[in-house]
Amino acid sequence: MDFLQQSPPSAQDLLRTGEPFVPFSEYSVQDITHLSEDETTGWVETKLRDGKPFVIRGFSHLKEWDRSIWNNERLGSLSSSAAIPVRNCHTGRDAKMRLQDLLSQTECARAGNVREFLYAKDLQCPQAWIKALEAFLPSAMRHLGSLDLFRMLPKETAPEVLMAYVGTRKSSSGFHRCFSGTVALNLLVESEGAGPGSLCFGTDKISQAAYDTYMERLGKSPHTDWTDVSTTQLKSADFPIYVTHQHPGDLVIFPSATAHQIWNISSMVTKVVWNVMHSSSLVSFFDYIQPFYQRYCHADTGRVPLIPLHALIRGSLGTEDEALLLDVFLKLLDDEAIETDSDPPMKIVDTQGAVVECNFCGLTIWNRHLHCEQCGDFDLCLTCFITGRSCKHVADYTWAELIPRAYCMEVIQSTRNRLRDRLLSRFKRPKYDLPFKHPGLISLKLCALFRRQEF
Repeated sequence: MDFLQQSPPSAQDLLRTGEPFVPFSEYSVQDITHLSEDETTGWVETKLRDGKPFVIRGFSHLKEWDRSIWNNERLGSLSSSAAIPVRNCHTGRDAKMRLQDLLSQTECARAGNVREFLYAKDLQCPQAWIKALEAFLPSAMRHLGSLDLFRMLPKETAPEVLMAYVGTRKSSSGFHRCFSGTVALNLLVESEGAGPGSLCFGTDKISQAAYDTYMERLGKSPHTDWTDVSTTQLKSADFPIYVTHQHPGDLVIFPSATAHQIWNISSMVTKVVWNVMHSSSLVSFFDYIQPFYQRYCHADTGRVPLIPLHALIRGSLGTEDEALLLDVFLKLLDDEAIETDSDPPMKIVDTQGAVVECNFCGLTIWNRHLHCEQCGDFDLCLTCFITGRSCKHVADYTWAELIPRAYCMEVIQSTRNRLRDRLLSRFKRPKYDLPFKHPGLISLKLCALFRRQEF
């Protein structure tokens, strides 16, 4: 990358060179502080569905921003004193170091003797910081907030996606997409010096195919690799590269299925990062990301296939999101249907809350699969089975399911009734009956009716 050997360019310098570099959409936190919770949710929804990265500046100017908590000294005191892996972004190797020793690089920086390239990521975010986030972040932007479908999963199943990280000058996270199509949120907490702490690059959702082709030309996977891409290389991109700087208190948001790269340019940068499974993320996952994960045996750490059933059982989503989840669930159920005159014997498996994963591709199995009695703990998803993947005991496979089909049908009917009642309660007299005759179309029709308000 450019700034391994020299000073990094500023966002303004890059934007002055013209395409493909374009600015992030920028907003002030004051643009949303006067909004109600519902209005803020709608505002965030609009930005996420637009599919372009954006930045909200100035959270550190809010009275709710507690400076006695949001600083490196407090992070060090709240964190374990055990050694943690710290990546040297120049060599690509990890070394063991106490977080407190890494944070002490701040004093070295003030003396003009900073160690560069060091990056400690995926640190456990202290509970005091998590609580402090809730004091100023709207629910729509929070981990497990009103737009995060991960909140539908049981606590023991939901992925741990709220982390802190610390990096010294010239540390970076290369261009990558976040796991399972999630939205990425990146809040800069503290940086040394008066200038910006980080330089952020991003792509938009409409360019995802062009980004895939571009990364493949670089010999990298657009879904699984983290690749440092220099500004010289980026100039050859035939799609927009969004650029912005990030100061303390700035929250940068990358929508579902977009990619981003972060360069830390201050001598010491501390951030909180988290991921949100938005409804747009769910669509991206099943339509675009899961097929790649299965083809190349990349595990789904987001447990996404479990979300539709859990969400419909809880029944607490808004009408449009619940209609979408119903449609996804119907597709999942249809995909595992066995087209024979009679279903094979099906073993009901009680996992006691444990997650079942395909031992071949790593996919989270939500229901039907094949189990090898001889291997003991070998489960195979249906996609791997029909593509010829297996262990050597194919003749001994047992058909298994986690959720009885009859229960799935009860959940579907209950959801349909709930959606119908909501729509009928909103409008006094329907112009025509709701057609609950075509399971694969019902939720799409409900969405259309809801949007057009044809009652």
